[in-house]
Amino acid sequence: MGFDAEIDNSERNSVVENLKDEIQCSICCSIFEEPMKLDCCDGHICKKCFESVKKKFQNCPLCRKANFTAKFSRLMVTVLSQYKLFCPAEECNESVLYVNFAQHKKTCPALNKKPCPSCKKLYWHKDFADHFLCFEDIIKKAQADQKKLKDLETKNKSLKQSKESLSQNNKNLIALKTEHENKIAELEQFIAEDSKKIKNQKNNLSFLNKKISENAQKEQKKQKVWENKLNSAISESQKFLQQAEYNESRYSMLHAIVHEMTDKAERMKSDKAFLESELNAANNEIINLTEKLMANQNKSSGFFGLF
Repeated sequence: MGFDAEIDNSERNSVVENLKDEIQCSICCSIFEEPMKLDCCDGHICKKCFESVKKKFQNCPLCRKANFTAKFSRLMVTVLSQYKLFCPAEECNESVLYVNFAQHKKTCPALNKKPCPSCKKLYWHKDFADHFLCFEDIIKKAQADQKKLKDLETKNKSLKQSKESLSQNNKNLIALKTEHENKIAELEQFIAEDSKKIKNQKNNLSFLNKKISENAQKEQKKQKVWENKLNSAISESQKFLQQAEYNESRYSMLHAIVHEMTDKAERMKSDKAFLESELNAANNEIINLTEKLMANQNKSSGFFGLF
């Protein structure tokens, strides 16, 4: 397995930045640790990765050739010697040269010490098994655990009592459940009967809807007939109105003629009265003249009678 660490490129080296993908193992995806060069394809993998792959597979993991071999790559070590790696431990995070990184992993306290779960002190891995200084804390914890155990026993008793009450409640719930199931069965029966009634009502409604649609069609036909009649009546009334307008115009014309004739008749009446008065005057004159003539005739006849 390779070094699971990040590259320190604080100096902004372009070579380091460009080759950082070339120094990672294709098997463990970490930076090479003891890099091995594959003879079949000149690829590189870690020594431990090569050994584990060689045990499981016969083909090269990179080019898939059979019976692949590898040897230690000094060239890759020379390339890697230019790199610095950060320690993966957050407590350390020291920047170390690649050639010294393996030794740093062995000596770094943050990587090789772990805390005791009782006293929380850090000890080296090799000395951790011989650590016996935290027994007092362990005894105190045991006493605290015994106290907790007693509390748990009292809680257990109360839980048993509550369990008994719960069992009684469970029996009551079972009885209620059976009662509710019986009621549900009755309700289901009622629902089935109601569903039948609803189905019959739906059939009746469909029949009524059919009748309503038929009646609606008939009414539409009747409405069309009445609309046609109404349209014809409207056309007739329009013709009548036109005739009435024409008659009204003629009536107004005749009324004007009658008015004119009435005026003429009145004038003729006045003329007639004038003529009658003139005629009466003439008649009176004629009568007077006739009387005078008669008188003259009588005088003349008397005169001639003398002779």
